[in-house]
Amino acid sequence: MRTVWKFPLNFGMTEIEVGADARVVHVGLDPQDAPRVWVEHTHPGPRTTMRLSMVGTGYPVEGTHVGTFFDGPFVWHVYKLP
Repeated sequence: MRTVWKFPLNFGMTEIEVGADARVVHVGLDPQDAPRVWVEHTHPGPRTTMRLSMVGTGYPVEGTHVGTFFDGPFVWHVYKLP
């Protein structure tokens, strides 16, 4: 069954265990103003590790852009790493 799960995002790199068919559907702040990523995937099923990088505007980036969000005066960009 495909479901959407919420995971915490750390500044810098975050690794999360997700379904092998996972895709990011949203990044942003949760109701407690903590950075989160929402991922759609099949559960139960084969698992993999997804590596994400969260960087501020003006910092070097790598990977594939999956979302941007605002946190007060800051703008954060999230990239999926290979």
